[in-house]
Amino acid sequence: MTSKTSSQKIRATIIKIEGWLNGELSRSGVYVYRLYLHQKQREYEAKLPLAIEREEQLRLASQQAKLKETERIIKTREKEALKHADTRAIARRALGKTRQIPLVLKTQVIDENNIKFEGKCPYCSNLIGTNRGHIDHIYPIIMGGLTKIENLLYVCSQCNLKKSSSTLMEFCTSKSGLNFEILSKELNAVGKRF
Repeated sequence: MTSKTSSQKIRATIIKIEGWLNGELSRSGVYVYRLYLHQKQREYEAKLPLAIEREEQLRLASQQAKLKETERIIKTREKEALKHADTRAIARRALGKTRQIPLVLKTQVIDENNIKFEGKCPYCSNLIGTNRGHIDHIYPIIMGGLTKIENLLYVCSQCNLKKSSSTLMEFCTSKSGLNFEILSKELNAVGKRF
């Protein structure tokens, strides 16, 4: 029996060698290899959308993380800016460099105008009603003027809007046609320093 088995092995080997020589085995080997490649390509193509989707998800997650970090930085900077703005506002108030005029000071300026200028605008001499006037910084805050009684006047709204942020000299010479020397002497006489 062992001899038959060995002879069968020998015949199988001979058949394989003949197949190689005839090219049959190589063709079938190439065919099998091609099937293998097609199967692997199909597996890759099936996995590709999942990989692309994962990559897209990672990219979106990264963008969201960057956006959250940017928002956090902006909020932190806004908080710091508010702290500094509060500090600057306190310093301005302490130095008198603020546009907000306390009610007590407003009342003093209006009363002073009623006494010293008889309720008339110091610039145009028109009568000012109690609710129609503005408090003017003679020397503008934007140029370093202070919110102190010596730098404040109760004037008519038209003159204050014309004057805007200009100095008294600019207002007299270019915007109103007033005589600067006369007006400055009048204001100095009533205790205004600008």
